[in-house]
Amino acid sequence: MGPPWYLLMPIIAEVRGGTRLISRVPSTRGQGGHRDRRTVPDWLRRWLGAVVKPDDGSVLVFVAVMMLVLIGFVGLAIDTGISMLTYRQAQNAADAAALGAASTFGQGLGQSAAVSTAQFVAQQNGFSSSDLTLTFLDGQGNPTADSTQIMQVRIVIQHTFATTFMQILGVKTSTVTTSAVAGVWQALLCGVCLLSPNGSPALSLTGNGSISVTGNGIIVNSSASNAAELTGNGNLTATTIGIVGGWSAIGNGRFTPSPVRARAVPDPLAAVPVPSTSGPVLPSIALSGNQNGTASPGIYQTLSVTGNGNLTLQPGVYIIFGSTGSVSLTGNGKIQGDNVMLYFTCGTTQPAACQSGQKGASLSLTGNGSFEVTAPTSGTYQGLSIFYDRNNTNTLSLTGNGGDTLTGTIYAKSGNLSLSGNGSIFQIQSLVVANTASLSGNGNIDLVYSKSQNYPKAGLPGMIE
Repeated sequence: MGPPWYLLMPIIAEVRGGTRLISRVPSTRGQGGHRDRRTVPDWLRRWLGAVVKPDDGSVLVFVAVMMLVLIGFVGLAIDTGISMLTYRQAQNAADAAALGAASTFGQGLGQSAAVSTAQFVAQQNGFSSSDLTLTFLDGQGNPTADSTQIMQVRIVIQHTFATTFMQILGVKTSTVTTSAVAGVWQALLCGVCLLSPNGSPALSLTGNGSISVTGNGIIVNSSASNAAELTGNGNLTATTIGIVGGWSAIGNGRFTPSPVRARAVPDPLAAVPVPSTSGPVLPSIALSGNQNGTASPGIYQTLSVTGNGNLTLQPGVYIIFGSTGSVSLTGNGKIQGDNVMLYFTCGTTQPAACQSGQKGASLSLTGNGSFEVTAPTSGTYQGLSIFYDRNNTNTLSLTGNGGDTLTGTIYAKSGNLSLSGNGSIFQIQSLVVANTASLSGNGNIDLVYSKSQNYPKAGLPGMIE
């Protein structure tokens, strides 16, 4: 491998003219000498002497070859840049196609409609439908054609295009391949979403009262044969009732409408960020008798009311921690507050994230008192009233005997929601996301889902990779 040709032109001229390239200058070291720093080394003179002969035209051949090499490098650089630009365009098209297909399928329009959406989006981004491959995946990322198991959509775009300068060297085409995976958007088909994959039962209804879900349906993710059980004379009514596994009704009660097989829904609140749990621990508040009090946002182990007292929660985020920590209401008192979010987590002397299977703090409402809390109307936790640490397995117990009203999303991914109504109507204006649910009592429980009253981003599709 020789030096660059364009550095050799003056030297080549000297070789062709027979000029001596190396000269000796006197040296104080005997008869020898040293090379003038302005002259050419012996190895270079010998190499040029081998490839360049005076007056034989080899210089033209040499320069021509070097020019082809240079053109090849320039062509490679240009075509590489074109390939990188095409790759970015293909990746953007794959992302958009995956999101579009996931959203279309999640709205119940079927697999064919999802494929058509992906192809249309790809074409709008400059790629043909033949460039696109769509695969439906289950929750574990395995390909599936079963619509009840589809949880993700994978798009692969493989695009071949003609090169520009590299065709001179015989490279006619280049290919780029990109991929994207998006989670399916259920269009939030559930006002009550029970996420346990194997609860047995995951939904249990006992007693003689009636429970209704309006504004949306019920989805039970459990694949157990007894995923949903109705025992007694009570009725469960919802816009739709979808169950992955089996169900049964024992007694005179019934499901309205009849349940249908459904595919499991992903956690619609998976993107909700955990609040900061740093800061000082404030003294617990325990009201009894006829005491009244006010709590400020912050970190507590216990907020409780027994007797006839009233506790007012000022607007903000409340962190409740510890396996014995709780917000509790017993007796005839009241807990009230607007623009409030309650977060229940683990810890001993300070809040700490719950480990898998660990019980943390809990919410417990019993007796004839009233719990009247509304969620924040803006900010990170807009529409979210109750948030259990995602690993917190403790029960969220709501017993409505005094006409309670709770507004805002209830989120207990690993917890059991226990709802019981024995008095007047117990109304919850909430999206409910829990692991399992137990519904009981002889009164009426109304769960009313209104998007404007709940966490606004629930159920949106998202890129997975």
